[in-house]
Amino acid sequence: MFDSISTNPAIRHPASTVPALPARVRFLLDRVCTLHQVPIEALFGARRTARIMAARRHAWAEIGKLIKPDGRPISSVQIGRWFAVDHTTVLYGVRQHRNGRYPFTRIPSKPAERVVR
Repeated sequence: MFDSISTNPAIRHPASTVPALPARVRFLLDRVCTLHQVPIEALFGARRTARIMAARRHAWAEIGKLIKPDGRPISSVQIGRWFAVDHTTVLYGVRQHRNGRYPFTRIPSKPAERVVR
């Protein structure tokens, strides 16, 4: 009874579980994870570090651009089901990604060298 994953969207997937996804979505997630240098399992986990959130929001934005065979885009509701979040969270994340929040290019720079006089 407790071995199955809940279908309740309010409950996050265990960190080691990636839900069954269409091949195009899986390919896109692999590309985003490579770009952001995070494992794909981290996208579906509960951690909220800046690097993971940037990758997650980037993935949501890219998935939202995909077109289904019937000509319609993938809805935020469907993306939310895959990631076990509310659809408004997906919409907010896509908007944050568009506005440049948590850019993936934010890499810690080397500390400045001190000039000794």
